[in-house]
Parts: sequence; structure tokens; C-alpha cells
Amino acid sequence: MKAEIRRIVRKIMMLSALVVCLVALSSGHSAAGASLPGFCCSVNCDDMLYECYEQCGDPASGACIFFCERRYDRCVTVPCNPDC
Repeated sequence: MKAEIRRIVRKIMMLSALVVCLVALSSGHSAAGASLPGFCCSVNCDDMLYECYEQCGDPASGACIFFCERRYDRCVTVPCNPDC
């Protein structure tokens, strides 16, 4: 009985983490679209990466970490937007 409860709790926690990452992905996507062609020039990409990791929680899901790394890659490769 305890093993079943643990398995259910683990599944609920994983589902919650995925939902949080999806929400972060959708809100991050709309914010990035508003500042095209890139992030504000005042943004420090390394600081943004570590803040994103912190928002993923502990333990962080692979999806959230992947999102942070894709966002970081975009930050360092796309020219910044001086209009911010």
C-alpha cells in the first residue's frame, strides 16, 4: 500500500513540474517575442541562466533545464535589442 501511494505522489509531483515548465515556456516565449530581435542589451545572459535554473525548483525537471539552456543560447547568439 505504501509503495502505491509513493508511486502516485511521485507521478503527481512529476506532472506538477511539467505543468510549471509549460507555463514558464509559454510566458517566456511571449516575453521573448515582444523584444525581438533579441533580449535587452542590459541583460546579462549568465545571470539570466542562473535565475532561470533557480525558478526550476529543486529537483529541477529536465524540461525546465532544457528551456533555460535554449533561452541562454538565444541570448548569447541573437543580437540584443537596444530599444529596451
